[in-house]
Amino acid sequence: CRSNNGRQNAGSMPFAVGIAVLMASSGLPATHAMTHGWDCISCGSNSMLVSNFGTWRTDLNLSDPWWVKVTAESHAAIFLNNFWNRDYNGTGTDTKVAVARALKAENPRLKVFFYQPADRLGDTVYVQNALKAHPEWWLRDDYGNLIPFGAGGYQIDTSVVSAQDFFANLSVSLFHSHAEAAALLDGVFVDGTSFSGASRFGPNVSDARYEKLFAGKMAMLAKMQKLLTDLNGGEVIGNPLMEYGQIGPNPSTAGDQKGADWNTTLPYYSGAFDEMFGAFGTNENYGHWSNMTGDWDVVKMRYSFESIINASAAGKTIVIHAFPGPAGTLNDPGGMFPTRPIPPPSPPSTSSLQSSRGGAAAAVRVDGAAGTQNNFRVAAWSGPVPVPKEADQCRAASASRLVESLAPFLIVASERVFFGYGWFYNMEDGYIPCPEGIECGMPTQWFPEYSKPLGPPLGPATTDPTRTVWSRRFEHATVSVDLRDRTASKIAWDS
Repeated sequence: CRSNNGRQNAGSMPFAVGIAVLMASSGLPATHAMTHGWDCISCGSNSMLVSNFGTWRTDLNLSDPWWVKVTAESHAAIFLNNFWNRDYNGTGTDTKVAVARALKAENPRLKVFFYQPADRLGDTVYVQNALKAHPEWWLRDDYGNLIPFGAGGYQIDTSVVSAQDFFANLSVSLFHSHAEAAALLDGVFVDGTSFSGASRFGPNVSDARYEKLFAGKMAMLAKMQKLLTDLNGGEVIGNPLMEYGQIGPNPSTAGDQKGADWNTTLPYYSGAFDEMFGAFGTNENYGHWSNMTGDWDVVKMRYSFESIINASAAGKTIVIHAFPGPAGTLNDPGGMFPTRPIPPPSPPSTSSLQSSRGGAAAAVRVDGAAGTQNNFRVAAWSGPVPVPKEADQCRAASASRLVESLAPFLIVASERVFFGYGWFYNMEDGYIPCPEGIECGMPTQWFPEYSKPLGPPLGPATTDPTRTVWSRRFEHATVSVDLRDRTASKIAWDS
């Protein structure tokens, strides 16, 4: 590993850049923003953990309360995706509501958010029926042709006021009691809140039309934020692609900060989800598969750090989602979706999950017992080192590569910045330890780093004149990160 000795002191300076004064101009009402303490990453007295997951595994359900207990007691907040089925049709109980009830019963202090995608309403029968009943909500190009989501799904036209209103109230409407919504729903996580440009929708959507769609999306998010604030002071957390290099001046288009710059979209809602911190779009040569090294892109990681620091200093809640290792893709003929050998007699399996932005997301499946759903997914790695193929190897890698994500998090952490770490997007993909016999992406015990004494930071992170080598001192630990070498990330604990 590269030594940083002497480099952080010579020319070292506190990192500070200008903070845009957003709240005064945005008119957002006050929210009950999440904050954490500094005793540890996750222990009995504090938690900095926020995880975003669902599960489709039917062997994991509410009759197995171990995961409800371990999740509720270890986390500051959970972003709930879909669980088990999409059959909710407006009667009975949506599975997210059932999970929220169980989690809050275990730990009333836990914050619970529901997931909503900004480009479509969702996947349950309830929301699909609403879309089918309102063709005026369907997104069309400038010539009136439908712009589908995937194979035959609908996207919403965010410039339509009634579509905005339905979307803004959707998560609250899943509860059949306003009082229960106020008690159990602390916010909504909205995927796809960035300014992506007209090209996202194909050649027949003009730039002027896209500007109207984007303005409508921001109006929709502002409505949702007001509704949640009025409900219980809840927050809207958006995904504005902070990690994709659209978060500051692009060297190829100097001065152009439209993209997903944190101060383009965040005036309309209360916080951001940095979906792929240190992975995917912040990997060197991302998209150029044969040239990917597994290293960070120094410029993009620098902007990622600075955007998080700036946004949290302006009062925004930031949730970081990190992956074990250089998640992105595999540098082999399998491309994004390689077929992986799994224990016989199970057949080989592939995964071709699509991201909310319409692009591909790399994932492979690691199986446990043959013929069961006892498996988990992992994000494939960029560069010459392939992601492990066996379940035990994946669990070991999640532990051995943790500091590559945890140290950068501690560099940018404030009371408003939270940490999530897992292989992919299901609960079993490494967010909590599972009992013996249940295949999950984390070892059967919590990472020891989570419970080590940390203490408050003694100041902001310091960095060298090139903003490449970073360090920070906490009461009980010293953190160092060199953006040129992810494996040099270090946390030196005092005990």
